[in-house]
Amino acid sequence: MVSSLFFILITMQAPENETTLASTPVSPVPPVAASASPAPASPAAPASPAPASASARPVVPKRVRKVTRKNMKNVTNGDIRRLARRGGIKRMKSGVYDEARSALRDFITHVVHDAVTYTEYANRKTVTPNDIVHALKRNGYTLYTNF
Repeated sequence: MVSSLFFILITMQAPENETTLASTPVSPVPPVAASASPAPASPAAPASPAPASASARPVVPKRVRKVTRKNMKNVTNGDIRRLARRGGIKRMKSGVYDEARSALRDFITHVVHDAVTYTEYANRKTVTPNDIVHALKRNGYTLYTNF
């Protein structure tokens, strides 16, 4: 439940000025060593060499950020009810579910924002569990005391 929300909110887009593997030039194929007798050409092989663009790797599009729409509906009323039961609540009004979703979204947004800040400061593109632990600690939710 929460891990899918982290995945949706953590996806990042690479900055525009960085070079990626898809934009680096591809070196041509090294020539084959000349042998004493030339190998017979296969009938399926073309007579002329292939153009340079055909031998290059296909261009892979950059990752784009997912548009987050109605993702909090994935947190069902039953999920919220189970969390409330664990907290000792017996009955809830119907408006509680939307309030709980908005509170959860705010909490996750703050934690992910701080985690991404830690990741960018470390010049990384991947958010690590340590970034999440430090972001939670910064927001007042200490998971590990000696961390």
